Amino acid sequence: APPVYLKKKHPAVKSQLGAAIGLTGGLAVMRSLGLAREIDPYLTPMRSFKGSSLVGGGGAAEPEGKLTTSFGEAMIPEKAQFELPPILLDRRSSESRNYEMFHDEGGAAASDSQRRRTVHGISRTALSDDESGPSSEAFMAMITREHLHALLHRTLPLNVSLWLNCNVVHVEPFSYGGTSASVTLSDGTRLTGDLVVGADGIHSIVRRTVASDDADGRTLTTSQRRYTGISGVYGLVVKHTFELMMKCSLKKDEKAEALLESLPVGGLHEFEGKGAIATVFNLKRHYMFVFFEAREDPPTSDENWTNPAVQEEISSKIKAQGMPSLFEHLLRAAPDGGRVVHLGLYESEPMRTSWSRGRAVLLGDSAHATTPFLGQGANQAMLDAWSLAFHLPPANASDYICADDDDLHHHIQKALHRYETARSTHATNIKSVSRMFGHIRLGITSWDRCVRRCFMQTLLTCGRGCLFRQMLKWASQLNV
Repeated sequence: APPVYLKKKHPAVKSQLGAAIGLTGGLAVMRSLGLAREIDPYLTPMRSFKGSSLVGGGGAAEPEGKLTTSFGEAMIPEKAQFELPPILLDRRSSESRNYEMFHDEGGAAASDSQRRRTVHGISRTALSDDESGPSSEAFMAMITREHLHALLHRTLPLNVSLWLNCNVVHVEPFSYGGTSASVTLSDGTRLTGDLVVGADGIHSIVRRTVASDDADGRTLTTSQRRYTGISGVYGLVVKHTFELMMKCSLKKDEKAEALLESLPVGGLHEFEGKGAIATVFNLKRHYMFVFFEAREDPPTSDENWTNPAVQEEISSKIKAQGMPSLFEHLLRAAPDGGRVVHLGLYESEPMRTSWSRGRAVLLGDSAHATTPFLGQGANQAMLDAWSLAFHLPPANASDYICADDDDLHHHIQKALHRYETARSTHATNIKSVSRMFGHIRLGITSWDRCVRRCFMQTLLTCGRGCLFRQMLKWASQLNV
């Protein structure tokens, strides 16, 4: 197979940033790639969603323990509803702990020989699975970002290399008369290929080229993203660390302990306040918590979790909302026993052009960054990748090896059109529904909270959660 180069601007793979990812369609992609057995030990199948309101009719948060409304509890479908055809890759053995990466250690002017090196020792410690049946066949399962990144790195196809510390400054979608595309790095290195795939997130350099107002793709006059008016705190705490902390606490918190005991592995409990949401997830080896709040301005770079003032501010807000004390314990445990991220929630501006231009194409957040309220950001990106691979002409197919440049260009353009046709409508709808679902659940105004009460109770209780499961199935459908 021809070589594929993955370029990342960071000097290291930041796999420990963030918390856990909920996979639905992403699980179907992993099964399609033949990675079901390898991802299985790291997954926690999700089983139930429980919702409660902490806000009374007057809009003031009630004291902890006086939940004015229980929206109900809905069960998440147990088995996967959709499958994708298999894609066979010549990939590295899962037993190999080494993988090739390109890393610029000598600054921007490092040579290829300086960039090329072998990195050893990605952790392969698997988690024991007490559940019956393969977790990879679940409808929805959580996996930590660290484990997902490690698995993907270990199983890269043999023709794929990862380059780190490569800052792309320009993309040329029409190199050599439109028969190829190229990227230029900050050190002046120019790399050319048949196709440039922009999986470079909401700050995408490739999107600037694809959506540019200039023929050369150097100028973009419109913003690529917009702040949603919501900030979030994501945290991941190792269970044994947290339980040890609770056990050694001089003052026992029976309410927090009772809340944890009522939450089964694979369950999540969401508490909705006045312009805020707090959720706790019970995973196999971790507790994950999330706190969203309506906020006029996004957090600045100084407002990260290492700032003690930020920790105190978030803790005070959670307490003022009347959230269960469990969240305060999780926050205190997180700096030492887990990882916490504090950030503003953004979504991409609508694309006014095609997802592709010449031999450059967008994928994932660069095309349709969404809010997390349907848990579909990573899933939609993984489905984009599967769809693009499915529609592109095989590099080793005899029909294309002998084709001239015009024929090959025609086939690639048709493939990019089919890819966008298959993915764009559903990905755009996911973004709109996720934004609406999040604002309903936040309950910023009294009217919002009234709508939230009716909506959530209907969603979780009608037909014993039938509507909730149908919403999950709609969001998770494989439009590829």
